[in-house]
Amino acid sequence: MFAFARAIPADEFAALAGVEDLIGLISAEVADRDAIDPVLSRLMFEAERDPALRERMSAMLTQYRELMIKAIRAEQEHGTVFAGAPADAIVTLLGAAGDGLLLHALLDPGLDVPAALNALRALLAPRPS
Repeated sequence: MFAFARAIPADEFAALAGVEDLIGLISAEVADRDAIDPVLSRLMFEAERDPALRERMSAMLTQYRELMIKAIRAEQEHGTVFAGAPADAIVTLLGAAGDGLLLHALLDPGLDVPAALNALRALLAPRPS
């Protein structure tokens, strides 16, 4: 049912230190187009029509977002991540970027995923005072 939770258990996800680890995870997930689990994308589309599935997936995503929000806030406090946006908004965008890159990598095998991830790093870098 939860391809993502099987691929990345919550305890392993909780060990991610922040933005760089999450970008590394995204990179690893989309680097090998043939290794991308199509079950997850099908589940996401099916959840739109199935309220019970949507509720379970939403609860799982909330758990993963909460884990990352703590890490992003800590990085913001240490000045290693852009502090001009709320941590929860940054986490939402990181998740959306990962999902979007996954979809684009499936549809466009020539996509330069590393360049996109470098752009994401640049966008999240702290700004000079």
